[in-house]
Amino acid sequence: MLRLSNNSRVRRRLFEADELTDQAKSDNFANILQESITRDRIEKSQKWNFDFEKEIPLEGTYQWYPCNETADWIGIKSEKEDINSENNSCLAMKMENEATPRTRDGETLPILRKRRRIVDVMPDTTARRRISFD
Repeated sequence: MLRLSNNSRVRRRLFEADELTDQAKSDNFANILQESITRDRIEKSQKWNFDFEKEIPLEGTYQWYPCNETADWIGIKSEKEDINSENNSCLAMKMENEATPRTRDGETLPILRKRRRIVDVMPDTTARRRISFD
């Protein structure tokens, strides 16, 4: 076995460099992420019969058909609705609110009374209970 002299500058590396392990971890994570994206794309392509990379429909359960370029999306108001709503905004609302009458003329409301306290139903507040956790 070859021996090195005491004053030789050659040394043995006992631990990996942090930069190499960080680089390997990020590369491994990127590969795992790319594989997951590819797997999900294939799975969803089979489920929905649509090629998401080429953006073309595939043969299968669902029947795909093209729509016009100006399709309304949920949550986005179209300009046509805004124009029509400005013209017809007063048709659905009344200008003044009408007050609802509380009673008819000559009719009186019954007097509200407090509930009676029934002694049989009321709990006994004089009884004291002791709780022990022994």
